[in-house]
Amino acid sequence: MSDFNKHPNFEYIRKCYSNPLYGTFFNKTNNELIRIFHDDGWLEFKHESRNYKMTDIRVKALKETQYVGYTKMAEYEKKSEYRISKFKETITYLQQYGSVILIRMPLDEDFLKLENGFFENFDDRMMKISATYNIPYFNYSRDHNYKTYDGSHLFSESAKTFTKNVCIDIKNYQKNQP
Repeated sequence: MSDFNKHPNFEYIRKCYSNPLYGTFFNKTNNELIRIFHDDGWLEFKHESRNYKMTDIRVKALKETQYVGYTKMAEYEKKSEYRISKFKETITYLQQYGSVILIRMPLDEDFLKLENGFFENFDDRMMKISATYNIPYFNYSRDHNYKTYDGSHLFSESAKTFTKNVCIDIKNYQKNQP
């Protein structure tokens, strides 16, 4: 990807979106999640609408498909020290403009095991980066109270609850800072 700042980002859609391009811009109510593009950049996935409800069977199928895809990707993807160095540069850059907080999102237990198998000691690495840059690391990866529709992406209600909880945690963190 060469450009991350377009709305909509056609390069992302073309290179990273697995469904037909025409379906990207329309909400679907038949055998698909309902997608809502918000002005703030949030691509919301609802699990039901007036005409459609996401079933447990469909969720299970999506999770299985996603898991197989991630497993195949892990066969050829490698942990990149270059990307980690760029991540650190991004932290330094952002610190010029305000507080930086590292957050690891919640995900299903099987996906967490897969991620941790791919990048052993990920949390230790993030904690070291957190300490080096004097920034907090909030790890929600083991919090399985949030529902995903495919193992790693939150349903809209869970996303809203998660966002609220992150805001509370940030506020509490900031209250306890000197």
